[in-house]
Amino acid sequence: MELQVISVKVSKPLYALVKKYLELDAHVTKSDFVRDAIRQKLKNDAPWLLEEMFKNEGKRSEKRSTWVAEEAPVDQVAK
Repeated sequence: MELQVISVKVSKPLYALVKKYLELDAHVTKSDFVRDAIRQKLKNDAPWLLEEMFKNEGKRSEKRSTWVAEEAPVDQVAK
């Protein structure tokens, strides 16, 4: 899977909140946090888009016989 870059600017107070949250939560990096936030937003607002992506990704992943953790929400990662 080829990763793409998304760059975003946030206010200092919002950045401080994210940084504080990262210290409290299991997210290792800001990138992990942002990926999770994007997945949650899609899951809440457009779940059919996520389903479509995983359906298509699942066909590709069958060749690898496993899901890639960055591609799947926590509840869909192979254990």
